[in-house]
Amino acid sequence: MTPAPPQPEPGEQPTLRLRTRRRYLQAILDGERDAVTGGQPGTRHSTLLGAACTLGRLVAGGELDAHDARSVLLDAAARHVGVDGMTHREIAATINDGIQYGAQRPRRLAD
Repeated sequence: MTPAPPQPEPGEQPTLRLRTRRRYLQAILDGERDAVTGGQPGTRHSTLLGAACTLGRLVAGGELDAHDARSVLLDAAARHVGVDGMTHREIAATINDGIQYGAQRPRRLAD
C-alpha cells in the first residue's frame, strides 16, 4: 500500500490555481500577439480581428482588462502600419470591432 498524497495547506491550493490561471492567460496573450505580429499581407486583417475577438471574450468574462487587451494588440499590429496601406485607424477600428464582437460570447477560465 502507498500512502495518500499529502493534502495542501489551507491557503496553498488557491495560490496554485491563481498562478496556473495567470500562466494560461499569459499563454493566450502571447499566442494572439505572436499571430498578429506574424500576420502576412492578405491575412493581417482577419488575423487581427480573430485575436481581438478572442481577447474580447476574455474581457467580457472578467479575465482581462480591456485596456490591456487593446495594448497587446496595438503593440503587435504596430509593425504593419504603412505596409500595403495599413493605417493606425484601420488597426484601431479592427481591434474595437473584434473586442465588441468577442464580448457577445464571454469566456471565463476554468478554476
